Amino acid sequence: MGNSRNTKSQALSSASIVLYYALFAAIWIAASDNLLSWLIEDREWLKLLSMGKGFLFVALTSFLLYLLLNLKSRTEITEEKTATSSRRLYWLFAFQIFLMPLIPTLVYSIHGHQIKQNSHSDLTALATVKTEQIETWLKERLADGLLMQNDQSFAQAIALINYGGSEATDAIQKPLQQLQQNKAYQSLTILDAKNAPRLIYGHMPVHKTIVDSHSHEKLDTHALLTGDKVIQTSWYWDENNRLYLDIHVPLIDMRLNQTVGTLIMTQDLQTTLLPQLQNWNGVTNTGKTYLLQPHDDRLAFIQIPANDVTHTYATDRRYDENTASLLKLAISDEPGSYEGKDISGNSVIASYIPVKYSGWHLFVQQDQAEIYAPLYTLVYWITLVVFFAGLIVIFVVSLLWRQQQYTNQLEIQRQTSEKDRLLRHFFELPLFGMAITHTQTGRWIRFNDQLAE
Repeated sequence: MGNSRNTKSQALSSASIVLYYALFAAIWIAASDNLLSWLIEDREWLKLLSMGKGFLFVALTSFLLYLLLNLKSRTEITEEKTATSSRRLYWLFAFQIFLMPLIPTLVYSIHGHQIKQNSHSDLTALATVKTEQIETWLKERLADGLLMQNDQSFAQAIALINYGGSEATDAIQKPLQQLQQNKAYQSLTILDAKNAPRLIYGHMPVHKTIVDSHSHEKLDTHALLTGDKVIQTSWYWDENNRLYLDIHVPLIDMRLNQTVGTLIMTQDLQTTLLPQLQNWNGVTNTGKTYLLQPHDDRLAFIQIPANDVTHTYATDRRYDENTASLLKLAISDEPGSYEGKDISGNSVIASYIPVKYSGWHLFVQQDQAEIYAPLYTLVYWITLVVFFAGLIVIFVVSLLWRQQQYTNQLEIQRQTSEKDRLLRHFFELPLFGMAITHTQTGRWIRFNDQLAE
């Protein structure tokens, strides 16, 4: 009967262990997965952290399961004495296991939010600076065009070309020489009234693809100039994918109030504007600057890698279902920020802003993986430190607890020995007759001489 009770007690103990383990595992999986999904948006990092959390759970619960099964094999007296302390120890370990992944997750959530805000602020400031650089640079080029347009001596000399005049007069040569020397234009081309080239200074690149033609009425100082008499700019790239800007300046003879020719001022953007736009704060491998120009069914853009103007390229792209919403957002008339997938499918943080005087929109972006890389490294090391620190704490506490249990057992043995000594002392006294009987059969096991007398 006693063996039956012991078997039943062992069965209940095993069931309790399995029940506690299953309950804790279910709560852990449900709570930790939901918490990670809520705090972390990056899928790759979420997958890595979930895997680490799983390994951590298996390692710690296996160790605790070993302790539970080891404690189950102790004697009934030891179980009764240590039940309360062991239960507290289990709850302490369970709380520690739950707390361990919570610490790096909390660091990721708080620090990640701060990094995101700083990234948005930095990219917005960078986009603003780059936009101001473009606007300042473009206004200077357009001012050159206005200067040449207002030079009536130059315009009247060009008018004479249409009637057989010479292109070698000082009124034509000197302004062009000064302009090319002072502003480093790639080429200066004079067209007559029939748009035939009559004079070329410098090297005129071969037009491969025209990106955009934009009129600049607001910078015009002549109220009579309308239609084809305003300054226009054309962005294009040649057969080597090298970018240029042409500034078309109508030359007007104010005496006749008619266009007598056109001055085309060509600038090599690879050596003038783009080196300013390539600059980024700090080192980055994924930072990019885009100049976007919308058209009816496509988007022309110039991509400038951070700190690497030599790999700049220009192309156009048709709108599709995957990129239409992003591209329409990037070419809006209001500045803003963006977080999501770029046209290549990479997760990025970006900022966009329209560029005055050009009809273009500037878009700067950086990959989230690079932005959050320092945070990933920090969380990785924090996770390792917390993991090994937790193991050390569990190991030390377990050793202390086992030492305490061993000390308790020695104390119980000492007390038992003392009780046996006292019992033998009374058993051997000559004043009393004493006998020891079996608890179940009632048979006498031992008696003293006084009982026999």
